[in-house]
Amino acid sequence: MSTLTCHRLDPFDGQSKLRSKCHRLQKFLEATAPFNGKLKLRSGRRWRLSLFKVKNLGTPDSFMSKLEKAKADPRIVPLLTEVKSRCTIRFKKSDGDAWGSSLTGGVAQIDHTKTAYPAASLAHELLHIIVQLKGIKQIRIGIWTLDQTEMFNRFMKAINNELQHHRMFPTFISVGFTPSEFYCDSDTQIESHLRSTLANGVESLIELVPDFLTLLAPGGSISQSAKDELLEAFLNVNNRIYRDQLVGIRNEISTWASSNSFDNIPTIKQICLHMQNPCVAWFGFNDTDKPPNAGFFVGEQFEVEGP
Repeated sequence: MSTLTCHRLDPFDGQSKLRSKCHRLQKFLEATAPFNGKLKLRSGRRWRLSLFKVKNLGTPDSFMSKLEKAKADPRIVPLLTEVKSRCTIRFKKSDGDAWGSSLTGGVAQIDHTKTAYPAASLAHELLHIIVQLKGIKQIRIGIWTLDQTEMFNRFMKAINNELQHHRMFPTFISVGFTPSEFYCDSDTQIESHLRSTLANGVESLIELVPDFLTLLAPGGSISQSAKDELLEAFLNVNNRIYRDQLVGIRNEISTWASSNSFDNIPTIKQICLHMQNPCVAWFGFNDTDKPPNAGFFVGEQFEVEGP
């Protein structure tokens, strides 16, 4: 019997200002065991099941005066007004080095820290909340036969974050910010990180996809010519063995970016199918979700049996 692990995300992980490239540098995996058991596919195949939870990625202190100035910025006022009209907002000094946000039970929490662009950072987090209020869903827990390592957690964070970024970016620009302000201060290191990833090579597609989604994300500090060069390098990695799958994922992202939909689930499903077909995966939206009665499947359905 194969071993299968269920992975769970902290509410802040999916939309931290940390780009997906930062996640591999974090020591975020913490084994817990809220439930254990066996996964039984309808085809009869079984896996042992255990559950992992991702540690909270916190975010360092900032000066409240800068936050108050950011909140009063004319570019921020309409975004702040929209969020306040639909939920309660709480601001919290963060414990790490990046801004972050979460939306739970009608309460939006924004963690803030020192940054060169406080108004842009606040706009970014408000837009994360707005697109969720409009219908984008955060996946917080998952099971996938493709991968049972921290790479699966990293994939879930990246797909949450980057799909939202594509929907947020046009509004970010329209209210008066610049593309280079869209991400955290360390975004200037993104290009060197991606080049390092490609130089070092990868062992699996799921290890590569979060960085690929980062490359395809809108805005940021990477020039278009560098993006074009990096895109071709990604498609050629490991002697082009992932080229067709990456092209398929790029096409799904392009379709999502050009649409007006806030239903991100079909796009997540299609990306998973490009990575594994036939696919055996399940994702939930709450920590307590459990297949088959909550969340959604990609490919063959299954249920979790007792220990």
